[in-house]
Amino acid sequence: VGLATALAAWVVATAANAASRWANIPVLSCLLPGILLLVPGSLGFRSMSSLIAQDVIVGVQGALAMLLVAFALVTGLLLGTLTARPSQVF
Repeated sequence: VGLATALAAWVVATAANAASRWANIPVLSCLLPGILLLVPGSLGFRSMSSLIAQDVIVGVQGALAMLLVAFALVTGLLLGTLTARPSQVF
């Protein structure tokens, strides 16, 4: 799950940086819609609902999985920014 997420974030960041250079627009307008699809919101929700239902083991496992996906997203974004530098950020 983590490697696939990092690869997807890398592709999204590289494509957003290339598109922002080509169209001369801020990179965040291209990057934000792609990253929103990759954010692990359901993992966090399931983790919190398991913790509230006092299923601690499943809740902690879900929280760790969410953190793994979040770190993979950050790694992919950093690699994408190194691969194709944006022309302007804002």
